[in-house]
Amino acid sequence: MSDLQDKTLGCWMGMAVGDALGCGVRGLKQETVHQYFRRAQEGYVDGAKFVGKGIKQYRMPGLYGCQTQRALALSEVLLKKRKPQADDLMALIGELAAAGPEFYFGGFRHADGPFRKAVAEWPALSPPFVSAQQPCNLNYASLAVPLALYHQRVHDSLLLQCVETCRLFSSHPLEISAVAVSAELICFFAGLDAANLAEEELPAEEILQQAVESAERAEKFLREKFPELEMNERLAPRLSATVTGLRDQFFQTDLDGLLKWICENASRRLDTPINNPSQGHALTLFPLALTLVLKFGENFSELTAQCMKLGREADTLGALAGAWGGALLGYSNIPDSLKAGLANAKELKIRGESLFFKKAPKQAKSVLEMERNLTLKESELQKKYRVEPRKAMGKPTTPALDIDFEESQSQALKDNPQLARKFQKEKTRSKRDRRRNLD
Repeated sequence: MSDLQDKTLGCWMGMAVGDALGCGVRGLKQETVHQYFRRAQEGYVDGAKFVGKGIKQYRMPGLYGCQTQRALALSEVLLKKRKPQADDLMALIGELAAAGPEFYFGGFRHADGPFRKAVAEWPALSPPFVSAQQPCNLNYASLAVPLALYHQRVHDSLLLQCVETCRLFSSHPLEISAVAVSAELICFFAGLDAANLAEEELPAEEILQQAVESAERAEKFLREKFPELEMNERLAPRLSATVTGLRDQFFQTDLDGLLKWICENASRRLDTPINNPSQGHALTLFPLALTLVLKFGENFSELTAQCMKLGREADTLGALAGAWGGALLGYSNIPDSLKAGLANAKELKIRGESLFFKKAPKQAKSVLEMERNLTLKESELQKKYRVEPRKAMGKPTTPALDIDFEESQSQALKDNPQLARKFQKEKTRSKRDRRRNLD
């Protein structure tokens, strides 16, 4: 296997591994992750015993989610059509989202609301297909992986396909820019000499400079080619300014200082308080993924463990950082335990190799059938651990009085004086006994 082929496969499988690791702790706070999984942060976690105690639903260990599923759908269209045809991609994703088990978006796992809305509006769209949704949570950065691996080098055609593909899901300029920059960084990482990386430290300064140039190029490309995206002066430079700020801060502080700076930078630019660097926004997750790769990119297992420790949007962070780390280190440097524990690893590997050779796999399952079956399998396992909602406890009710019985008893006492005297004697005796007991 050549070095470029190893890195191509490493990027593809690294995305799936990072996504699967992150799905196990997705949505959890950092303290909760440490409490439950502190001994298993370097591998796939099984949260079955914590369902109902901090984890709402069962998650199958080693099974990736929506991040990798969308990349799989795009790779299938890309390999068959040689271009990311919008019609075919929307048809495939729409069919996969059409039907599925309860608590899932068809066959998609961990799908967020904006993605569901984007798919729902597709039938009413006409070319050029541009979604009315504007999420900016870096949820579509994984779309850059199959595009970058297929093209293998940076050029305008790659940028154009990144923009057009992302616009199917989000028309936010910051989200689109992040997808384009991610694709450029994948090509850059794959081009670095693996032999030098094994002997020397990562060239952090060179990588950061490349990230700044890629962000500036992506923003300029959007302004010139897609003016309808409203790249106003306040919004346009946010990503490049953030990456530039990260470059200036990186060598002046430690990891904790960088995480604090990421929150402060995002809060200032968004006019919204950001308290955790793994909150779902492009201005937090993108510099966070880049920081973790630069700090821990020499060891894939340590890199993904750091992503898991932060919880929250760990699947998005893990997929992006895993793809970058895999492009740097190659498939051969991903631990065997992570590759063996990954669900559907054989089919994923086939598609990663096909992207390198730019040929559709001859012996491979269809993405539609494959993903539906995996989602159904997780759903069946989930039934075993499902926690039924507790029924609300109502206030105790006093028994209703039998009015008819009371009236009939009163009338009987009036009609029979002897029975009335007996009733009064028993009533008096009962009161006397109660007084004696109180004394």
